[in-house]
Amino acid sequence: MRIGISGHQYLEDSRGWEWVRYVLRDLLLRFPRPLVGVTCLAVGADSLLAALMEEQNQSFEVVLPFADYESRLPLDAHDEYRRLLDQAAEVTTLQDRSNDEESYFEAGKMVVDLSDVLITVWDGKPAKGLGGTADVVAYARQKEKPIVHLDPVRQVVDKSPPLARLIDPDINSPHPIELQNQSSLKEEDMKNKKKVEKANRPKEHSDEGKPKGGGRLDGRTINGSSKKRSGRR
Repeated sequence: MRIGISGHQYLEDSRGWEWVRYVLRDLLLRFPRPLVGVTCLAVGADSLLAALMEEQNQSFEVVLPFADYESRLPLDAHDEYRRLLDQAAEVTTLQDRSNDEESYFEAGKMVVDLSDVLITVWDGKPAKGLGGTADVVAYARQKEKPIVHLDPVRQVVDKSPPLARLIDPDINSPHPIELQNQSSLKEEDMKNKKKVEKANRPKEHSDEGKPKGGGRLDGRTINGSSKKRSGRR
């Protein structure tokens, strides 16, 4: 299964990344193997997916919006970017567009096109510029791609109905189901989520005297260059 990613590079409350990492790691474990991640390798959500794919011994492919993409990244992100880029099973570099935002959007659309499922780390707000997560989500909906929305602000996971049918063949209702503002985590996930929330709060004694809680490119060029590698290093 091919898993694409689109999401924020930064969060207003950086503590939200702990929740994102926990939920994304668990979500990837639920998908049938083998997995192939598809990412533009931006800081934040994109790089996190690549790192978790590596952690779970799965492969990932990279779509770069243009050749000099590294120069747009923060200096302190260069080392990790190069390391992950070197681990990619395939790297595709798109041709330059008239401006960076158009290039970002083209890369985001290619991530959608090459994926079976799109995971978004998104606060649900409109994009601040062309090619933002909201634009990629709109494109994925247009293409009727299954979407899993991780909202780092509300800390809930929303799944589009096609994803439920993709994972569970017994779910075959053709009718859309509105899951917005509802957590799709199962009961056991909710318990684990509460543990993560509790870990972020100061420990306290309980009132009862209890102790403290504690489509694959296959090496072809598409609007640019593509480099296929024999495997992970």
